[in-house]
Amino acid sequence: MNHSLAPVPTAAVLQRNRALFANFFRRELFSRYLGSASGLAWAFLHPLALLAVYHFVFTTVFRAGPMDGKSFLLFVAVALWPWLAAQEALQRGTVSIAAHAGLIRKVAFPHEVVVYASIAATLVLQFVGYLAVLVVLALFGEPVHFEGLLLAVPLWIV
Repeated sequence: MNHSLAPVPTAAVLQRNRALFANFFRRELFSRYLGSASGLAWAFLHPLALLAVYHFVFTTVFRAGPMDGKSFLLFVAVALWPWLAAQEALQRGTVSIAAHAGLIRKVAFPHEVVVYASIAATLVLQFVGYLAVLVVLALFGEPVHFEGLLLAVPLWIV
C-alpha cells in the first residue's frame, strides 16, 4: 500500500505549512483590493452598497414590507451575509487553484494550503463587511445584540 497517498488530516497539513499558509493568506488578503481606487475601504463599502441595493429593490420595486414587525433591512442583512460569505468562499477557493497553477506545477507543496488561505482571507473580509452592516443597522435604530455576532461563528468553523 502506498502510504504517501493516505489522507492526512487538514489541521496537521496546515500546522506543518503554517508559514506558507500565512504568506498565501496575506497575499490574498491584501492583493484583492490593491488595484481599486478605494483600496481596503472597499471591504467596508461593498457590503454597505450591496445592502442598500437589496433594500431598495425589495422595498421599493417589490414592495416588501416589515416581517413580523421587524424592518426588512434587518431581515435582508441577516439573511444575506451567511449566504454571501459561503458563496464567495467557495468561489474563491475553487478559483485559487487555477490562479496559482504555475506555482502548483513548479513547486512541491500541499495544494490545499492555497485553497484554505483563499477561503480564510475571504471569511476575514466577509466578517469585516458583516461588522460594517451591524454598525449601519445600529445607526438606523435596529436592535443589534451580541447574539448577532454569533451568526459569524459558522463562518469561522468552515
